[in-house]
Amino acid sequence: MDLSVCHIQDGQFLTIIQYKKTIIMKVCHLITIVLTLLSCSTQKQIVDNPIEQVGGEECVLSKLTKTINYRSVIEKYKSIYKDTVIEFESFITNSSEYKTILDLKKSEHFLWIVTIKENVSDSTLIDCVSTVKWVESKFNLDECEIIMDYENFDSNGLPNNGGTEIVNFK
Repeated sequence: MDLSVCHIQDGQFLTIIQYKKTIIMKVCHLITIVLTLLSCSTQKQIVDNPIEQVGGEECVLSKLTKTINYRSVIEKYKSIYKDTVIEFESFITNSSEYKTILDLKKSEHFLWIVTIKENVSDSTLIDCVSTVKWVESKFNLDECEIIMDYENFDSNGLPNNGGTEIVNFK
C-alpha cells in the first residue's frame, strides 16, 4: 500500500488510495444526481387500459360482472334493504362511464344501466318488477348486447303489450 501523501483535505493528509476513493465517490454521487434529474424530466407514455387498446374494442358488459349476474345481487339486497337506491357497480372507459343502479321499493324494484358519455346520460332498464311493468334481461357478450323481454300492464294488472327489445352496447 502506497502511503505517500498527495493531497490535503480539511486539514488532513490523504494517501493516494484515499484520494482516488474520494474522487470515485464524488463522481458516482454526481452520476446519481444527473440520472435522477433526467428520470424526473423524462415524459412517460401512459396507457390507461392496454387490453382495450391492443385487443380492439372489448364489450363493456363483460366488465360489469355483478350486472351480468344481477338476479343474485338483487335477491341479496332485497333481503336487506327497502326503499333505497344502490349503485352496486361502475366502470369507466376512455370516453364513457357505466353505472348499475338498483332502485328498491317495498314491493317493486328497478335495475338500470346508466351510460354517461360527454356529460350526457342515458339509461337502460334491464330488470323491473312493478305493478305496471315487468322486464327481464339476458346478456349476449359475443355481440355486446342485452336482450330484454318486457310486459306492460294496465291499471287493472292485466297484460297490455309486451315483447323483446335488443340494446346494443358496441
